[in-house]
Amino acid sequence: MTDRPGLGAIYVQSLGVPPMSPWGVRAADFLHHWLQGFPRIGDESLRKTDWSSPTEIRVHLRTSLTIGMENDLLTRLVVLAHKYGVGVRLLPCTPYAISLDLYPIPQMPLATAAAIHTTE
Repeated sequence: MTDRPGLGAIYVQSLGVPPMSPWGVRAADFLHHWLQGFPRIGDESLRKTDWSSPTEIRVHLRTSLTIGMENDLLTRLVVLAHKYGVGVRLLPCTPYAISLDLYPIPQMPLATAAAIHTTE
């Protein structure tokens, strides 16, 4: 991963949110990559999110996102969480929304990960 903000962070910053922490930048880029853009979350939810936190970002998603998900949405969530070094907790928020808690996890080099997760 790069330290340079990607499209997710650039879009969130364009909404006029307070300065983002490095973790907030990574979380925004992860969400943008996972959801293939932000129209599903909505600008209001992005503005209400505290992107300045150094340890945890909570984003609220409308239920319309979860009903009729593409078949690979949860698979992409898991694969991209590993790629970005993001831990994810899915929490019920209201009958019509869920919350995602995103927190940083250490990223391992591929050689180390392969040694730990053997298939034999």
